[in-house]
Amino acid sequence: MLKFSVGAILLLCAMASSQKPQGFEEACSGPEDCQPGECCVLGMQRFSIPNCRKLGQIGDTCRPNNAPENRSLWYPRGIEFASHNTYTLFCPCDAGMTCWDARCQPTKDDFGNALDYQQ
Repeated sequence: MLKFSVGAILLLCAMASSQKPQGFEEACSGPEDCQPGECCVLGMQRFSIPNCRKLGQIGDTCRPNNAPENRSLWYPRGIEFASHNTYTLFCPCDAGMTCWDARCQPTKDDFGNALDYQQ
């Protein structure tokens, strides 16, 4: 009986430690929490919570040189949330596109000519 009680307590402790804090159920801590075609993004507002968003498509707003970052985030009530490989404000553009002039646009070919781009 004692072995069962100790085992049950350890299991409950493990489950509690692996759960996200209340209010963070939809938060992503990295790209593995997102679906294919999405990335983990953190807004710039105070106490923003990272969440999954779609990769940029043609014409979408983007941030040039928006490299992913590892972060330790602090929230009220002493909550700390660690994230890795998260982007700021916007996901990067999807494959075959580049962020130019703050918009996702088709990548140029080897000769520097823009590929067909219809808006």
